Amino acid sequence: MAVVVTPVGASLRLQVQTGTDAEGGPVYRWRTFSRVKPEAADQDLWDVAQALAALQVYPVVAVNRVQEASLSA
Repeated sequence: MAVVVTPVGASLRLQVQTGTDAEGGPVYRWRTFSRVKPEAADQDLWDVAQALAALQVYPVVAVNRVQEASLSA
């Protein structure tokens, strides 16, 4: 029997570098924006991420789309 995947939700995560630790290594934090429509296009999310990055105090080093789905048989 095949598994059926049903998209449930998504979120957009921006990783920002907030500074450095005592050894000089980077310190990162995540900024998560939830309630993203699962059917939103990747390009649209990228454009939103770029707009949000311009509003951040710290530099954005990564952009992630996190998908949530329900599995059923």
